[in-house]
Amino acid sequence: MIDDPDEMPGFLDRAADPLADVVGDALNTGPVPEPEPEPVAIGGNSGVAGELLRDVIERIERMEEKKKDIADLIRILYYEAKTEGLDVKTIRKVVSLRKQDAGKRAEEQELLDLYLFSIGMA
Repeated sequence: MIDDPDEMPGFLDRAADPLADVVGDALNTGPVPEPEPEPVAIGGNSGVAGELLRDVIERIERMEEKKKDIADLIRILYYEAKTEGLDVKTIRKVVSLRKQDAGKRAEEQELLDLYLFSIGMA
C-alpha cells in the first residue's frame, strides 16, 4: 500500500496521463484529431503478446468463417431433404435427440409422457 500521495500515480498529472494533452487541446482548439494507431505491447513484452493476440484472433476469425460455411452446407441438406418430401422439423428433432445422452433422452421422454398423461393427452 502506498502511504505517501507523492508516490501514487496522479490521474490529473499531465506526465502520468497520456490523454491530458489530447483533452487539454480539445478544450482549447475544438475537435480532437484521430490519433495514429500504435502497436501496443501487452505487459511490456515489446509486441510479442500483441502478435500472439493477433494470431489467436485471426485463427478464431478463420474458424468462424468455416463454421458459417458448414452452417450453409447444413442448410442446403435440409433444403434437399424438404424437396424430397421429408419433414425437416422432424429431421431436426431426430438430429437433436441423437446428440443427447441416452439416459437424458429417456428421462425427458418419461417426463413428457407423465405430463401428457396428467393433462389427459396420453
